[in-house]
Amino acid sequence: MVAEAGQPVEQLTRTPGIITGAHLLLHAFGMIRSRRALRAIDVLSDAHILHETHPAYWRHAHAQFTGLGQPERRQFLV
Repeated sequence: MVAEAGQPVEQLTRTPGIITGAHLLLHAFGMIRSRRALRAIDVLSDAHILHETHPAYWRHAHAQFTGLGQPERRQFLV
């Protein structure tokens, strides 16, 4: 699961272990989807850009994983 912190006044997803909730960006269930999600996280971590990844990429990756596809390499403009 990849989540982004939000403000208490925003509509947030309640998640165990996160007191105020968070914006859910990526949530993978099942063996295949979880492996693909972890592989994407590992690639970004190895490139030392995991903490710089834009939330839009995680939403895109989530959409790809739910369709059992691989996320495309994209460059999002901020």
